[in-house]
Amino acid sequence: MVKMIKLRPALQKFAEAMEIKLRKHDKERGEVGWHEEDFDYLFDRLQDEMEELAKVEGNSKYTQGECVDIANFAMMIFDNYY
Repeated sequence: MVKMIKLRPALQKFAEAMEIKLRKHDKERGEVGWHEEDFDYLFDRLQDEMEELAKVEGNSKYTQGECVDIANFAMMIFDNYY
């Protein structure tokens, strides 16, 4: 049995933003998922998102979105190697 823990408010908000973006992409592309993607592809996408973050620094709306993208690709890598 997995012990449920209460998330910190900032982490809860961030996790919800991650899920919202994943669901948005599911609707746009179909729920293909990331389980069939290899490490190199996911890592390259993670790096792409980090470069995008560097370009939007200072614009909080876009900074938050890019942080969510980075986190989602990191989560996919984590999930595939869990």
